Amino acid sequence: MKRYFDIEHAKQVLKSPLFGNRYIVSFAGVGSLTQGLFDKNIGFLVNTISMPTVTYNMKVHYVGGINVSIPTVIEQGQLDFTMYNTGSEYNTIKKWCDCVYNPKTRSYGYINDTLISVNIMEFDKAANKILTHKFDGCSLFQFGGTQLTYEESTTVETFQLSLHYRGYTVELN
Repeated sequence: MKRYFDIEHAKQVLKSPLFGNRYIVSFAGVGSLTQGLFDKNIGFLVNTISMPTVTYNMKVHYVGGINVSIPTVIEQGQLDFTMYNTGSEYNTIKKWCDCVYNPKTRSYGYINDTLISVNIMEFDKAANKILTHKFDGCSLFQFGGTQLTYEESTTVETFQLSLHYRGYTVELN
């Protein structure tokens, strides 16, 4: 009989707890207009990340005496960030916005020229990499939301960034 509880695996989990809430985000331009736009430090100052949800709409069919659920539509949510604003982050994302729509020339960039990829690396409390979330073909969905008030003299200013993506993979490290 196969054991479902493995003592060695349990010891490994207890030795290195998985949920350390430590992560590093890296942005890389892959389109012709975004290559070289993001420097290696952009993404280290991400406050929160809301990973996208995936919704499977199912249709139930009666087949061979049983009900079978068949997915009819799969909906991907967007990838949401709250980023700290040191000036460099906001400026870089604004330059990306200008690649998508240039207000000076009033022209849109070709979508494949404005794509980026995003990697989110999760670490445990001992700084060991656990998971890498790779989002490919990311396009800009929403940007901004900075509030300038005197309250921010005691807090760190943040802004919102939301992305759509074409592909999502997870690697166990």
